[in-house]
Amino acid sequence: MCRLRRAVESLRPDFLCWVDGALVFKGEEKALSAQLGDAIHELTTKISTVWAAGLVLGKRPPCMLAYAAAGTILQVGGWARS
Repeated sequence: MCRLRRAVESLRPDFLCWVDGALVFKGEEKALSAQLGDAIHELTTKISTVWAAGLVLGKRPPCMLAYAAAGTILQVGGWARS
């Protein structure tokens, strides 16, 4: 079962999905479509350095499955730390 939680602190993403104690999906949300780049930037700067190789195919650790939403735009994918 996925336990969902909205982030409270600014150092955490806006959305976190935990399964059996492991963070498996997260997201950043912005109000305006023009802020999509900001949401993606925040995702890539808030990635932990502790990830297993092979977590996201085609990406080297640290990486994470995530979404970025801004206005009416939604982008889902695997991001690596910038």
